[in-house]
Amino acid sequence: MRVFMKKAACLLSSAVLLCGATAISASAANPASFVGVTSTQSMSVLGVNFYLDSASFELADGASKTVTVKRCDDMILPANSTVSYQWYKDSTVINGATSASYPIKAIGKYYCKVTVKTPHTLINRRTGKKTIYTTEEYDTSAITVTQALTITDQPEGGTIDSDKGYFDMFVYVKGGTAPYKFKWYWNGKETSLTGNGMRVYNAGTGYCVITDANGKTVTTKTVKVTAAPLKIASQPKSGYICTSDGYYDTYVSVNGGVKPYTYKWMWNGNETSVTGSSIRFYGTGTAYCVITDARGNKVTTNTINIKKTDELKITKDITECDNREILYDSKTGEYRATAIKNTQDVTLSIKVAGGTGRYKYEWECTDYDGYSEEWISTGGSSNVINIKDFDVYDSYIYSWSTNYKTRNYRKYRCKVSCLDDYGNVLSTVTSGVVRVEGYDSYGFGGF
Repeated sequence: MRVFMKKAACLLSSAVLLCGATAISASAANPASFVGVTSTQSMSVLGVNFYLDSASFELADGASKTVTVKRCDDMILPANSTVSYQWYKDSTVINGATSASYPIKAIGKYYCKVTVKTPHTLINRRTGKKTIYTTEEYDTSAITVTQALTITDQPEGGTIDSDKGYFDMFVYVKGGTAPYKFKWYWNGKETSLTGNGMRVYNAGTGYCVITDANGKTVTTKTVKVTAAPLKIASQPKSGYICTSDGYYDTYVSVNGGVKPYTYKWMWNGNETSVTGSSIRFYGTGTAYCVITDARGNKVTTNTINIKKTDELKITKDITECDNREILYDSKTGEYRATAIKNTQDVTLSIKVAGGTGRYKYEWECTDYDGYSEEWISTGGSSNVINIKDFDVYDSYIYSWSTNYKTRNYRKYRCKVSCLDDYGNVLSTVTSGVVRVEGYDSYGFGGF
C-alpha cells in the first residue's frame, strides 16, 4: 500500500492555488492573504507512478545492463513541472547517477528516487503575484541483481600420468542458485559423473555442463587429454669385457605409457631371467630388451654386442730406464731420478697393451706439505711426461752434498684406463712409482 504524505501544508485565504501558473482575482472587501503560505511544498510517494523497466536479474562477471525509469501511462505531469532522478544501491546514494537510465555493473539492490517539481502562481490585488513550488518524490520498487552462474575455473587438459595411469580435471563455478548439477561428457558421450571433477584413463576430449537450481546452465570449454606413448628414453649400449674375471653392465630407460613396466632381456636369442632395467654380462654375444607397460604396450631396444678383449696390461713401466736416468735404491726399495738445473731433465714414459686400444693417461705426483704426501694430478695426458728440476723444488731443503744441494722430491706415477666406444672407463692399471729429486748448484741464487 503506497502512503501519500504531505510534507508542508499551505493556508490560503481568498486565494486559489492554480496549477500551471493560472491567475485569479480577490475582491476589495475580502483581499487575498498569504499568511502561513510557504514558497515550496513537498510530499513523498512510494512509486505507483514510476517504475523500473527491469525485474530482478542475474549479472555475469564483466557484464552490464542498463535499467531505465518509466512513467505509468495514466500519470500526467503538470505542464511546467521538472523531473529529476537519483539512483541508490543497497540504500546508498550512487554519486553521479542522476539520469533516467543507469548501467548496472555490479550485484546489489537498486532503486531510483524520482522528484517532480511543479511551479504555481498566486495573484493578490494588493501584493501582486507570488510563485510557489510543490515537490513530489517517488521511490520506484527495488530490483535485486545477483551473480549469474559463472565458471571461475575451467578444466584443463594434459597428459595421463605414467605413474598413476590417469588424469584428473576439475571445474569450479559461482553465482546462480545452489545446488549445482554437473554433467560430464567424454569423447562425445555422457558419463555417469555428477561431481565437479572427472578422472580419465585414456586419451580423448571432454567438457562439462553445469546447471543451477533455477535451471540456468553454463558449459565449459572442451579439453584434450593425451596419453604419452611408451618409448625408450635411453638405449642399452654395446660394450667390452677387458679382464678375465670381468663383466659388462648396461641398462635401458623408458617413459610414457602407464607404469609399472616389465622388462624381458634376450641374450644370444634366449630369454633370460633378468626382469629389471639393467643387466650384467659375463661373456660375449648379442642382447636386446622388450619392455611392456601396464596396458600391454611394448617397445623393443636396439640389439647390442658384447665383446671380450685381451686384458689391459703394462708392457713398459715408468721404472724401466732407457738411458740410465732412473736408478733403483735397494736400501729404500725406491726408483729414483734426478733433475739438475740447466743440465738434466727427467723423462718418464709408459706403454700398455690389450683392452679396446682406446687409452686414457693420467699422470700424478705427490704434493708434500711437510707432514704428509698426497697424490695430485700433473695435467699430463700422454704416455710421456718430462720433468724439470723446478717441478720438484719447494721450500724444504732435503739434504746437502759437497757440490750440490738437494731440494725436496716428488714421486710420480701414471694411471692408464681402457675406454669403451662412449668414453667410459672399462679397466685401469697403475704404473710403478719413481721418486724425482731436484738439484741446483751450490749456493742460494739463480733458481
